[in-house]
Amino acid sequence: MAMKKEKEIKIVILNPEAIPNAKRAFTEAVLKAYNEKQIQQAQEEQAK
Repeated sequence: MAMKKEKEIKIVILNPEAIPNAKRAFTEAVLKAYNEKQIQQAQEEQAK
């Protein structure tokens, strides 16, 4: 199990340009989900 983790870490280090892309994709997904939640809450408030 530990050997597999080391191998994964090496792959990440060998491909540094993948890190910002993954972070950006994750951030965009989080912001999109947050915005959708905010819109849903606003619509529920208006419906009351």
